[in-house]
Amino acid sequence: MRKNFFFALSAVVAALFLPCAAHAQCENFNCESWGVYNPNTNTISGYSLYSDYEYTQGWYLEVDSYVSDPNGNYYWVGSDDENDEVEVDFSYVPGMEGVYTILGYSYYNVEGSWAYDGASYYGVGVEYPVITSCTAPSWVIGSNSFTCSGSGFSDTSPSLFYSGNDGNNFIQSDSVTVNSDSQITVNVILTGVIYSVGWITVDAGSSSSPPMEVPEMEPAAAMSCSPSTVTRTNTVTCTVTGATVTGWSFSGGKFSVAGPTDGSTAWGGPMVVSGTVTATISGGNPLSASITVNPRPNFPAVPMPSAAHVSNGYQFYNRKLPTLPLDNAPTTHGLGASFYIPDFTETPGQVPNGGPNQGLYFVDTNTGSSSGASTLTDISQYPWEYSPALDNPGSAFYQAQSATCWAGVTAIIASVTAHEVGASQSHYSETQAALAANNPGTFAEGVVELDASTVNIDIVDVYSAAQAAGRQEFVSPPIAINFYPYQLCP
Repeated sequence: MRKNFFFALSAVVAALFLPCAAHAQCENFNCESWGVYNPNTNTISGYSLYSDYEYTQGWYLEVDSYVSDPNGNYYWVGSDDENDEVEVDFSYVPGMEGVYTILGYSYYNVEGSWAYDGASYYGVGVEYPVITSCTAPSWVIGSNSFTCSGSGFSDTSPSLFYSGNDGNNFIQSDSVTVNSDSQITVNVILTGVIYSVGWITVDAGSSSSPPMEVPEMEPAAAMSCSPSTVTRTNTVTCTVTGATVTGWSFSGGKFSVAGPTDGSTAWGGPMVVSGTVTATISGGNPLSASITVNPRPNFPAVPMPSAAHVSNGYQFYNRKLPTLPLDNAPTTHGLGASFYIPDFTETPGQVPNGGPNQGLYFVDTNTGSSSGASTLTDISQYPWEYSPALDNPGSAFYQAQSATCWAGVTAIIASVTAHEVGASQSHYSETQAALAANNPGTFAEGVVELDASTVNIDIVDVYSAAQAAGRQEFVSPPIAINFYPYQLCP
């Protein structure tokens, strides 16, 4: 390798260089350099040649080959010396975009001394980005991910190209993420290659990866329900892919619903109860998906009715307060009474035919507005009364309270009122607390039954529990009352 000529000639060669063109300046023998850039491997492959084609005197020859990068840095890539013809073949990995120069310096031996004959050079353009490799995954139906390596990805938008499968699309979606200048990640969702093999190629600028083979794959049988969580009365649709459906069914709690058997691949409708939708399929195990039904928010609660002071023995339909004694009350039980009279109107709605909850009865809303919905309207009352003797100054009981040693009629009325309908420690407050703890209105939101009559029975049971809570007796603060037989002051 004759280095003594290299540095003197390098500036001259650079000045004469024209990109992507071959030049030779050898006086005595033939010399040439050539190269090509492969963007798929990011390599420059080339050679430098020096030869005596006429083999005139059996000359001993030598060629030294260099590559110059776009910044003017020179790299030795090989040397060869022998008789008549010498050639350096090389492969070089560039590190940047631009024009690279292949240089071949030629020498011949004259009587034991080397003489410089000239140089050849060739320009090769390098463009980025460059994909050097992609690691194909083990392809599956659904999500697949793999990486590609290379250079110059930062300022590009790589993409996918697919072919094969007899022209049928087999990609549901794809995305390419640039991780760094030298790496990208590709995500592909395959729907199934069922006709013939498919091919996927990653493109980045003018560079492409070798096509990656995607084998034939039958989509696996799958079932999904959307949405899988739903607010009561909203609609859910379940769909089967990759299989022939022979029947549908639903099961949840105490309910079982048979669905269509006509081969339809989708089944849906309003949902009022949580459970599992199942599809039986040909040649495979049944497919199932769970559905969660959540309560409707802010479902109206039944209000506690205002206490109403009524006449003695008040009756509302077949429900009646006791008739208190007109006079001579022997105990406090004859002085007052109150009663929670629960009542409501409600016509249950039914889930329309055609879905997993078809035929089930439910309460839709307290005010009822949607088509086919039922309504629950509360018409409960809370009447209360006290003995008419307390309002009759001519009665013996009224007159018996007049002595100063007794509490007096006004105090008795206040005590009876507090016991029956006071804000606390009263029959009214006990009923009110029971309604707050287990309200028929909010309870009705989740009532689902096989027949309409049972819906009403379920709601009546909650009303009855509140009524029973208000019947519990308790002792009120004692006051001095003159009961029959009447007494003088002690």
